[in-house]
Amino acid sequence: MEDIGNLKQNPLVRFGIHTRSHPVLKRLSDEEIHYEIAGSLDFYRSRIGDDAPMLSMPFGRLFRDYDERAIAIAKSLSADVILSAYGGGNAEGQPLYNIRRISVHEGRLEGGLDDFIGTLRDPAVPYEYIEKEKQLAGLLQKAE
Repeated sequence: MEDIGNLKQNPLVRFGIHTRSHPVLKRLSDEEIHYEIAGSLDFYRSRIGDDAPMLSMPFGRLFRDYDERAIAIAKSLSADVILSAYGGGNAEGQPLYNIRRISVHEGRLEGGLDDFIGTLRDPAVPYEYIEKEKQLAGLLQKAE
């Protein structure tokens, strides 16, 4: 716990949550999604802190691994920032419920380190997600 305390003091470090068991949330009922996120949040708050953490969606592919229900439930549980994993940069005004992140895994390095660094310098949003993000915004707005 001392290490966690030291890391919490570093302004460059921010802790977040995932879920209890890393399921594909889209396949779950609303109650199961709530259980997964709330359980992870309870664990976080009992060991890390009581602030509202970031939530990384398991697998992170919009409408394939999670949908608007998972985002609405996470927001209701006070997750302040929700991260996807399909890549792309984030411009000013990017909704906090859909922050794009670039997954780093062994497949990302197949083209070499220079290729990987190039994707960080110019992180284009995968084309198929541009329309999906618009659809997500509409669904969340309709639900409010």
